[in-house]
Amino acid sequence: MHTGVRFGTATAIAVAVVVSTLLTITACGGPRRPAAPKPDRDVLALIGGGNPDAAPDLGTLLASYPLGDAPFRADLLASNDSCSVFLVQSRAGVPEHFHRTHRERAWVLAGSGTCVIGESSYPAVAGSVFNVAPQKVHRVDAEGDAPLVALAVFEPPLASIDADRVNTGK
Repeated sequence: MHTGVRFGTATAIAVAVVVSTLLTITACGGPRRPAAPKPDRDVLALIGGGNPDAAPDLGTLLASYPLGDAPFRADLLASNDSCSVFLVQSRAGVPEHFHRTHRERAWVLAGSGTCVIGESSYPAVAGSVFNVAPQKVHRVDAEGDAPLVALAVFEPPLASIDADRVNTGK
């Protein structure tokens, strides 16, 4: 006499699919996280003099633009008719502010902290990308011993990091 549980055909197929998927994930070394986003090829081409593969690596950028003991540094890396790219380094974060007419996209390259856009908070770690619309209040709080380092792209282009910035005093 058989005392096991009996399954219908649909249940048996579903169980087989789940088991097969788990075996595949295990055989491949576990679930994989997607690669951290990198600055898009247009940005890399701009800072690489037209060639995205010629864009300097993070070590080269940090050696060329040393933060030293300063709490904050922002350097214009490149600019064209549509955008400007800044290397931003901060030990203390960036105070609450907004940009009157510029959209900002920032790629966190190193360090950690929290990015607050409007009323929402997001972890700012290497690979994070933030898109901030004009007039949207935002700030970055740096955390830990290492400076927070990011590429900030402004559209339309800015001549300096503060050209369109309005501090809110917070």
